[in-house]
Amino acid sequence: LQDGITPFPGWPYGRVDGKPIRGQGDLLYIGAYNLPPSGSVDRQLWDWPIEQPFELPADQRAGLLTHPAWLAAHSVNDGNDPIRRGRWIREKLLAGVVQDVPPDVDANVPNDPHKTLR
Repeated sequence: LQDGITPFPGWPYGRVDGKPIRGQGDLLYIGAYNLPPSGSVDRQLWDWPIEQPFELPADQRAGLLTHPAWLAAHSVNDGNDPIRRGRWIREKLLAGVVQDVPPDVDANVPNDPHKTLR
């Protein structure tokens, strides 16, 4: 590097008033996690309100396994997949092992829209 010129502006750290700001990475987490102000910089570089967690109704609280994002992530593109979800729960949450299906068992889900999968 010649004459203090860096190949990228702000590399390797950001600059304010010609001085390098070190430790700016923790500024990303201060507002999101309600942390105290950082001592690594002289001033805060943002001005927005810190949002507090909000209360959820106790009678409408559903768990992670009924969250639409989880249900969509653990299904197939055109339908439901209770076998894949059950295997994920058994292996990832309960730290168990799912044995292979015996050859004489029909592991297909019934294709009747009027019946539940229970």
